[in-house]
Amino acid sequence: VAVQVAAGTAAVASAFPAIGAYKLEVCIGVVLVMLIGNLRGIKEAGRAFAVPTYLFAGSVLLMIVVGLIREVIGNLPMSDPHTMPGVYQLGSSTSGILSWVMIFTLLRAFANGGASLTGIEAVSDAVGAFHPPEGVNARRVLVTEGIILGALVAGISWLAHATHATPYLSGYPTVLAQEAKLIFGHTFFGQALFLLVQAATMLILYTGGNTSFNGFPFLTSYVAGDSFLPRWMLKRGHRLVFSNAIILLTVTSLALLIVKDADVTSLVPLYAIGVFTAFTMAGFRMGKDYHTRRESGRRRKVIINFSAGTLSLSRLAICAVGDVT
Repeated sequence: VAVQVAAGTAAVASAFPAIGAYKLEVCIGVVLVMLIGNLRGIKEAGRAFAVPTYLFAGSVLLMIVVGLIREVIGNLPMSDPHTMPGVYQLGSSTSGILSWVMIFTLLRAFANGGASLTGIEAVSDAVGAFHPPEGVNARRVLVTEGIILGALVAGISWLAHATHATPYLSGYPTVLAQEAKLIFGHTFFGQALFLLVQAATMLILYTGGNTSFNGFPFLTSYVAGDSFLPRWMLKRGHRLVFSNAIILLTVTSLALLIVKDADVTSLVPLYAIGVFTAFTMAGFRMGKDYHTRRESGRRRKVIINFSAGTLSLSRLAICAVGDVT
């Protein structure tokens, strides 16, 4: 919740910089709106949540295509980070590549970049909801999501390199916003497309943050039902929602936002630690499970799962060390 809301607010501040000075207040307000709505029994609507997803993917893919075309014909604008106040300065000396600071920065980029690839694994939790054959259809969706996400990450990363878009210390304007502004230009139509990208980014991040209010209460109810969490987590309110879990999630999210001053760069490592802890445990446990089975192709499955666990563990260690330092 904290990461998604902070990132969504950064997208808004990228379009309207005056909001940036009040990003923490905006984040708190958005979380409180989610709290009130979910306590009143808001239900997740698949079609409604699909609109921001398609809008974001379509607008960013359009930006990538236009940017690549402008790069090919040679009129892609570039920014000069050395003349931009308030951006990260990594230095331009080639000897800096060998420094520990640069190595650590690359490791952090690897770990935080891995966090941007999370989410598509959620398909595995809903295999039973697919039409038969469930496993085949779920696999197709997973592959399709991977291709779309890979194209978005690769396109945004390349255009960041081509346009010299540089992250700001304040968190806004975001790299994506800088790319959209440079690629679409300053015409009326270009400004409209720029605002479309920012609006789509805000919508998908805010709705993604609200999704946690749907999943977290049920998760805590399952765990509390097995007596691994307090029994009061099972209590339902007047609207038949797990109100205590919703309030707990809200308080924790607000605490993270206040402590980290709604800074996405500071929040992402915490998010990555939680995500990759689960991935590490799942990878090693599945590798061990396949190792004990006597079935064809088990060696390949063991290698794949142990490799996944090892990569997740490396990201986890980098994020943990980076957050402490």
